[in-house]
Amino acid sequence: MASRFPSTQRRPKFNALITLLSLRNGRQLEPELDSPSISDHSPTMGFSNTIFQRPNLRSNSSSTSNHLKERFLDRLAEVVSNEKGSKHVACTIMKEYENRVEVYASRNEGFREKDRTFCEKFSAQMSVLAVNQHTAGERGAALWTLLLEYYLPRLEYYDKELLKLNLPDFCCISSSTHDSEDLKESLDPFLDVMRQPSSLKRFNHLCCLALQLRLIPSARKWIKDHLENDTQLWKLIGFFARLRRAHRTFLEIVQTLPAFHSLEIILIPKGGKVEPRTQDFLSLATTLDFIHQPLSSITVRRYISPSYSIPRAQRMFDQRQTECLRVHAEVQLIQHLLQAHIPIDEIVQYMGCSKRSCFMCKNFLDILSGLRTRGCHGKLYNRWSIPEIQGIEEDTKETLERAVIRIQDILVQEIKKPLRAIDAQFESSAGTTAVSSSRASVTSGSPGSPSESPIEDSEDNDTREEIAHQEDLYEWEATPVASHQCLPVLANSGGTHNLIAGTGTHWLHHMGIADNLLFR
Repeated sequence: MASRFPSTQRRPKFNALITLLSLRNGRQLEPELDSPSISDHSPTMGFSNTIFQRPNLRSNSSSTSNHLKERFLDRLAEVVSNEKGSKHVACTIMKEYENRVEVYASRNEGFREKDRTFCEKFSAQMSVLAVNQHTAGERGAALWTLLLEYYLPRLEYYDKELLKLNLPDFCCISSSTHDSEDLKESLDPFLDVMRQPSSLKRFNHLCCLALQLRLIPSARKWIKDHLENDTQLWKLIGFFARLRRAHRTFLEIVQTLPAFHSLEIILIPKGGKVEPRTQDFLSLATTLDFIHQPLSSITVRRYISPSYSIPRAQRMFDQRQTECLRVHAEVQLIQHLLQAHIPIDEIVQYMGCSKRSCFMCKNFLDILSGLRTRGCHGKLYNRWSIPEIQGIEEDTKETLERAVIRIQDILVQEIKKPLRAIDAQFESSAGTTAVSSSRASVTSGSPGSPSESPIEDSEDNDTREEIAHQEDLYEWEATPVASHQCLPVLANSGGTHNLIAGTGTHWLHHMGIADNLLFR
């Protein structure tokens, strides 16, 4: 018999505990710097439910192919998060068949028609690459053009941040650096292109030169030694490199795993808002009863903030309870699996994310599914919620109810912990993917309130290995020309059309880049 979740009786306590915990330390809890391997999880805390506890059908997959799939899911999530802002945070999961792959994607505030158009054309381009329906000079160019055009809104945002740096003119790269020539041939053109008028050609150059810079070992140190804005510049270089890194991953997986010859991307409809009901609001005093504490000045200073008075704590608590609740992209994907009756063990045991997961999503995934992600930034959002899930079996509903009880226990444990300062963490980790090896670390952020972080050094090392492998797969990636000429062909100039809108890309005729000058 079909049922629905969650029960209205349990929601008030659940939401009140989240609200109380959000008042502590600016919502920042301990981050998870390393995602554990699948075997480290105990997905449903011993719940008896066939949806969650079937044998892992994919346990025989090689670690190399698993890592490649994980990188693909993270890179695709980053790409479909093609605009800046929390409403564009995206997640992906993958279901494999013998001869095809289905990818399910969600975004905090849903997708638009242009996103569906992009995904259809992305799948078509992957199929074209798989069957080699292109000439040697075109391989990957059409896919790169598609990605560049779709990702343009986010690139324009990073470009504005880049121009704010007001970098000086300089040409003083020391020849004593062992890779000074590579550095000069990448950094000089990057800074030169940065000052040119905005155009798709310019963004093409910035993305490709940025990835080259990220792969030069001495680049970060040189920038740090010579620039005041070194940290911000290095971050922005990382963000420009992200799209080119995604392009490489897409090419690698379609040439390596036959199932990707047929790829379908299914965009999940927008998750609904959860409107709070006034009759469900609990008082701060009632919520403190859950941790067996009275509402007093001592309790407020000990469990909420040393600087809060009782009236201020009550005012903040009541205000946050009235805010409209949201369903995060991670939860939307789990909701879809449950309503579509897709067993979690039938998907790749990894959820791709455009940024690290929040504290609530991380615990929800850990307890309910055991799916790994790229990490958790430890931030708690008081507007986080589980939506009403209809059309599920009664045993699934019971499992979800038990999961909520377990999460409530975790919230109570966190509230009871002594207050202490925890630095705000970067929420985004561009270019990182959680792997089960020792390289799978996520560098913590610096003090302050950062929202995004650069590509991590460990992922740069991964990319060097990817390139070494890809140069065997794609000779076009290893054309021996000077670094400042190593720019990709965006598409065949003969009859090429805009892959998003279907209009002619007249700018290609003015690129000034020969068809054989391809990015190494």
